[in-house]
Amino acid sequence: MASPLNLQSCIGFQGQTENGLILHPDGRTMIYPLGSTIVLRDKKDAKAQEFLQGHTDRVSCLALSPTGRYLASGQITYMGFTADIIIWDLETRYLVYRLQLQKVKIQALAFSPDESMLASLGGQDDNSLVLWDVATGEAICGSPTHSDFVLCCRFFNTQVDKLVTAGNYNLQIWTYDRANNKLRTEDVKLGNLQRQFRSLVIDSQDQFAYVGSTSGDVMQVSLDHAILRNTGPEKRPLQLSVTAAAETPAGTILLGSGDGTVAVLSPESEPSPVNPKQLKKLAILTTTDAACVQLVQ
Repeated sequence: MASPLNLQSCIGFQGQTENGLILHPDGRTMIYPLGSTIVLRDKKDAKAQEFLQGHTDRVSCLALSPTGRYLASGQITYMGFTADIIIWDLETRYLVYRLQLQKVKIQALAFSPDESMLASLGGQDDNSLVLWDVATGEAICGSPTHSDFVLCCRFFNTQVDKLVTAGNYNLQIWTYDRANNKLRTEDVKLGNLQRQFRSLVIDSQDQFAYVGSTSGDVMQVSLDHAILRNTGPEKRPLQLSVTAAAETPAGTILLGSGDGTVAVLSPESEPSPVNPKQLKKLAILTTTDAACVQLVQ
């Protein structure tokens, strides 16, 4: 019987998986999916590659734990079947757990800041949010999400029991009630604004979430009060959706849009010169056009 062919090297990067290009905290290792395989590549040496193989279909999302020890990956599968989530130990390159509960597609994944929990968001055919125990691989609890499509999830940076989800006409803050082992949700108050959200980042102090939309604008949301505080950019929206967002070390917000633009948004709000009781929209500090943009988080 012939031995199976082993993957030795790969060339190229499609960038079809949202937030699918990750830079490891070691500053050297790039992580991205290639079909059902995950590629670990030295950013200075294209030939220095390793592969994580365990999925049975296309990898749909990735999440890296804060220290870089664990990588979580989700996949798509056939209608009616459960979609796998795999937790990898990047120190040993071993598959630690294979998690199965949500159907058809894993839309998004996120680790808690202490790496004790993993949140998984089911796709359009599942629409559930599940918390997993990273130490045991067991499901902790779960809940249906908004009735419309939910696309993004992100834990707070300093509070292990709180996270945010965003999608089509929905933006919610979730709290894990440990005493009752339940997820409790609160809708963010956006007034009359109706948006389809595509990107989400929370600042390092957990004061504000910045949520990008298909309209090309960004909502600055107060997490303490679950209410819209401000919007931006000040002059004109970004084109073809705000597809990616990340906080820089300086505290500004780095945005990527569908037309290949990279912009730096100021998080500071100033009183309006016309009405001091109102705030001026958040300003773009600088912008760069590019043929293709993928934010590395």
